[in-house]
Amino acid sequence: MGAHWVTVHGLNGPECLKELSVLEKKIRRQIESFRVLAVTVLTSFNSQTLPPIWREETIAKSVERLAESAQTSGLSSFVCSPDEVSILRNKYSESFLVVPGVRPDGTDHHDQKRVTTPRIALERGASALVIGRPITESADPAKASRAIAESLK
Repeated sequence: MGAHWVTVHGLNGPECLKELSVLEKKIRRQIESFRVLAVTVLTSFNSQTLPPIWREETIAKSVERLAESAQTSGLSSFVCSPDEVSILRNKYSESFLVVPGVRPDGTDHHDQKRVTTPRIALERGASALVIGRPITESADPAKASRAIAESLK
């Protein structure tokens, strides 16, 4: 259907992730840029709002364990917050890391708890940034996009 990236939560477990890894390899023969992105811990969670099952370890440790499960299953693309991107970049240097929770200075964080600026996310090792509402809710989305691009020069 034309998608180049699809997401699946890392909690789906090794069997599911392994099957998706096989599917990813098959699709990449036709669409080289295709990726299955394993989502780790959502950026809308912080240590106080985590689901009870995750409260026994730090967010960083949960992110590492979910990424490790996905990587062991054959996936090498992950979604993680700006707070954990450098951990995954150091551990999986060749991985593709998509980072949501990216907000330009001075913009509303909305429901996002673990956020940073575009520049810092890239410096920490992000491969791609998710910057949604600061653009889509702007009175002038094109101007907001240009300002973000300028901030990276």
